[in-house]
Amino acid sequence: RFAAYFQRWLLTKVAVPPDTDFAVLDALDALEAEAKDAFRRRRLGGGGKDAPRGRAEEVERELRDASPLLPRFQSLDEAQAWVEELEARLGVGPGAKDGDDDDD
Repeated sequence: RFAAYFQRWLLTKVAVPPDTDFAVLDALDALEAEAKDAFRRRRLGGGGKDAPRGRAEEVERELRDASPLLPRFQSLDEAQAWVEELEARLGVGPGAKDGDDDDD
């Protein structure tokens, strides 16, 4: 989640130095690789290399079919829409209910 918020913040900047842009992209690539490894370990029960071949292939298919673990946004509008969708699913953010259903 942090990566989406961070990208949204970064997209609010008028200009980002190229070195910073490359560093952010490299960091996102590294985080995505770690997230994919964690997904595999979770789905394969920790010992991924010892998993049956069919199960490992199924997990790889799930990983390919899943939405991007760390989506890259091209515009502030795209990032904002994604964050709003995330917040709606989590029940947080400006549109979230506070749990108080009383009208007074």
